[in-house]
Amino acid sequence: MPYRQVVLTIPKRLRAYCLYRRRLLGEIARAAARTVTAAIRTLTGERDLAVGIVASLQTHGSRANWHPHLHLLVTDGGFRPDGTFVSWPAHNTARLTEAFRRAVLRLFVRLELFDEDQAAGMLTWPYPASTCIPPCRPRGRSRVRDPACTVLRAESRRAGAADV
Repeated sequence: MPYRQVVLTIPKRLRAYCLYRRRLLGEIARAAARTVTAAIRTLTGERDLAVGIVASLQTHGSRANWHPHLHLLVTDGGFRPDGTFVSWPAHNTARLTEAFRRAVLRLFVRLELFDEDQAAGMLTWPYPASTCIPPCRPRGRSRVRDPACTVLRAESRRAGAADV
């Protein structure tokens, strides 16, 4: 199954809200999954497409600092109700980033962490980081395992789970 890795970060100004409201991180992860799914459905023109997403929330950066961000392993498209696979065409990472940014701000307004004016001001984030790695086309089990282990390494170590 072809897949892509999408990495979405939470800007510094919003990270403090997540430090003591850990459930907020789950809400942000769900917003990310909805955003990516909506992007794929829009780009393919398929409203009923079923998209596969494995999301891994990481709360640390490479220097063990508080840096919550999401790694999403996303199918490179989705399945129609009849089982036909439709590929995710090339996309604009800046648009995906902007859609995620707006989804997070709507979430903060809905949860009354921000008012509408504060959310509008946040649309000027200088570094709304988001990346999408080009599609990977695995050629056997080991090709699938490597990115999956990368995405899930922190969770599997924490839970004491066996290797993927």
